Amino acid sequence: MGRRDRLLAALGSVVMACALVGATAKADDRYPSKPVRMIVSFSAGGPTDTVARVMGAKMGDLLGQQFVVENRVGAGGNIGADQVAKSPPDGYTLLMATVSTHAINPGLYKNMPYDPVRDFAPVAQIGVTPTLLGVHPSLPATDVKSLVALVKENPGKFTYGSSGLGSILHLCGEQFSRPRCRHNRARSGRWARAWRRACARCRSCRPCRSKD
Repeated sequence: MGRRDRLLAALGSVVMACALVGATAKADDRYPSKPVRMIVSFSAGGPTDTVARVMGAKMGDLLGQQFVVENRVGAGGNIGADQVAKSPPDGYTLLMATVSTHAINPGLYKNMPYDPVRDFAPVAQIGVTPTLLGVHPSLPATDVKSLVALVKENPGKFTYGSSGLGSILHLCGEQFSRPRCRHNRARSGRWARAWRRACARCRSCRPCRSKD
């Protein structure tokens, strides 16, 4: 069994999950017989986008078809996910789903444009992303205990950064610090890099323009 056959066997759940829900899919089609779109609901350069591009390039090399990554950003990931939900269910439009598109957003948005369970066929778990807590080295905090003490002594003085409203990082920050720290969301990859460099330094982050 060659590399291509082994990968196709490993991706059997992908092919079956996509083909079985498509009324027009043919059992004798050799998947993939045309380029495959991979929709990323977040900005280019972010972790989801990076994983999709690395994975898509490798799958393209092994399967002999292009896996084209497209960024459809907005509404916490709902725009891209909705596009996939309304695409033909033939296995040629895939979504890099995240905890936001399928777990957080259904609890945050009153009117969801798609059903996270009914409108999608699960394919495979790609990876798990850890959530880390970091502070600027100028802060006199060397561990979580000293950071908590510092924040409690200075309520409202510090900000924390996240990748956006309703993101897993935003929710983790709220659970950890509210109401003692202000939320400062990043609006794009450039601002995300900026807040990572300045995270938790007093008043150094870009002021939050939202009313959160």
